[in-house]
Amino acid sequence: MRISNSEGIFMINKGFSTEEFGKLVKSRPETIRRGFCVDGHYMGVRPIKLPNRWLIWPSEPVEKLLQMVSA
Repeated sequence: MRISNSEGIFMINKGFSTEEFGKLVKSRPETIRRGFCVDGHYMGVRPIKLPNRWLIWPSEPVEKLLQMVSA
């Protein structure tokens, strides 16, 4: 199921792709992947690794991060 939000970014099963997460935090996907490889997270958000090796960034921690940044 795909749900669109007001910024034109799509949530997939209550999570964001790395590219979508990058748009939200204004970082390149490569930077996010590098942070995950080195630290196991990016800005405190830990992704879910799918069987096809894609990363899904859970929407709840991403939204908390965005609230902290905008406050």
